[in-house]
Amino acid sequence: DKKEIAIALAVGISSGLASRRVTWAQFIKQDTSGKVEKQWQQVIARAKDLADNVIESNRTPRQTDQWVFELLGYHPTAESLLLKGTLQYVLPDIRKLAIGTLVRTGSDQAWQTLLNNYSSESPAFRRLIVDGLLARQSRTLALLEALENGAIKLSGLDRVRVNRLLKHRDKEIRDRTQKLAKANQGPDRSNLFAQYAAAVNQGGDATRGKKVFKKQCATCHKVADTGINVGPDISDSRVKTASQFLTDILFPNQAIDNNYVGYIAQTTDGRVLAGILETETITSITLKQPEGKTVVLSRDEIEVLRSEGISFMPEGVEKNISPKQMADLIAFLKNWRYLDGAIPMSDGQ
Repeated sequence: DKKEIAIALAVGISSGLASRRVTWAQFIKQDTSGKVEKQWQQVIARAKDLADNVIESNRTPRQTDQWVFELLGYHPTAESLLLKGTLQYVLPDIRKLAIGTLVRTGSDQAWQTLLNNYSSESPAFRRLIVDGLLARQSRTLALLEALENGAIKLSGLDRVRVNRLLKHRDKEIRDRTQKLAKANQGPDRSNLFAQYAAAVNQGGDATRGKKVFKKQCATCHKVADTGINVGPDISDSRVKTASQFLTDILFPNQAIDNNYVGYIAQTTDGRVLAGILETETITSITLKQPEGKTVVLSRDEIEVLRSEGISFMPEGVEKNISPKQMADLIAFLKNWRYLDGAIPMSDGQ
């Protein structure tokens, strides 16, 4: 197809011009005949039609479509079409193409639009959005502002992305992130931690700890044959220290796996449902709830879908678990695989 070849060639030329910091508008001015401008406008019009067709038909993108989206990044009037490709009713593969193009060429205003929709995005697309915001300093400042006003929780960013902010070349960004990190530690609960750590360091009884686990944790976590997998897998505990377990239990929002943040869906008939966003399609989402329950909601019946960037695990678990019970619980988490005697305790410690 000659039109597809023209698009591929236009991508190559555009990339070459960009590497020399030359825009198409500047390049076109060098041609007094007007032929280059005419050809460029024809290729862009064709690319817009193809991109719009991909978005509207929601078909799986082909290689040519990837060239189309890349080419549109070099034309300022295509930004609204690219934003259309990021909407949640569009196939994930198309959304990734559109966001990927905007990462390279999108305006700050376009990224503010994506930032405004952050709370309703799935963990995978949240990471794409954050990476796009981190790609340019002006966008990074917008991300910091969202973190500072609470629209996004610092605890909802993984350590790699937080470190990018903490080690940013710009001192203002580093300083503001350090201030956020300090505030994210929350109120001083060191006395509480010390109180529980004293009991944990004395050791506990794993058999008794299994009973504590069944009562307090099994609705969302599974270890061996006990419980239900809703939250993160905590069964592979051989490399995790008792102190790390205690920190995770007492301070669940200090470091959150983005795949397990809590979401709230408000439906058009007035229901309010909470859970972890297990899956999403262009027509529905699935929320996973305690005890392994799942709720499937169509996009049409969702009025608001949001996440405040906090862990699905509630804070204040110490209200239901005494220091001695905590010691038993952590003993179980560390040693559950040795309880049946098939593996000698000495082999696992």
